[in-house]
Amino acid sequence: MQVKTLKPSDKPSHMLKVGNKRAGALEKHGIDTIEKLLYYFPRRYLNRTNIKPINQLKPGDKVTLIGQIRATGVIPGRKRRFEAILDDGSGHLNLVWFGRAGYIKNSIKKGAVLSVTGEVKDFYGLQIVHPEFEQLGDKEDAENLLHTAGIVPLYSSGSVLAKVGLTSRGFRNIIREALDRCGHLMPEFMPEFILKELTLPEIAEALEQIHFPEDETRLETARQRLAFEE
Repeated sequence: MQVKTLKPSDKPSHMLKVGNKRAGALEKHGIDTIEKLLYYFPRRYLNRTNIKPINQLKPGDKVTLIGQIRATGVIPGRKRRFEAILDDGSGHLNLVWFGRAGYIKNSIKKGAVLSVTGEVKDFYGLQIVHPEFEQLGDKEDAENLLHTAGIVPLYSSGSVLAKVGLTSRGFRNIIREALDRCGHLMPEFMPEFILKELTLPEIAEALEQIHFPEDETRLETARQRLAFEE
């Protein structure tokens, strides 16, 4: 099964092969054409310039970290909690969640590679309580992110999509291919004089920058174009 572009769908070069299972999962989420795939925007971004090593942290820092989970456990007591130890190679710190311990336990396993965002606190050692977290895939993927400058898109997934490999990493791969194959085919319906008057990019450029922004300025310009389009 293939996810096809709206125009023209009869040319192999204008199709995106994703496999039956992925195509089925995408269709359940209303994504059955390349156009809809390209309009599946990131829910947030991981800015590599904001990532700090653990050994440079101090209480009160609001940071994003990338590391591997070395150990996990549910701690019983009056306030039952789930704890995980994050190691980024420079040091480690505790991640703590109160409540929903069972759900978090099923979401975060030993060996998982995560990006986490939150405020650093000191309670018998450095920790982040209730951090936002994102599964990044394997250790190689995390190392690539750590050593690649730029802004990395993170996409909403869920169990159905994740089961067929459509985590943020999977979405980055298929959207990159879709943009390369068909980004230039997206119809531009906004008059040229409006684009010039408002200093907005054409649709192909806006879609490129919303998914793979070169910098914060171009990301914001792409957001303005797509918001104006809505």
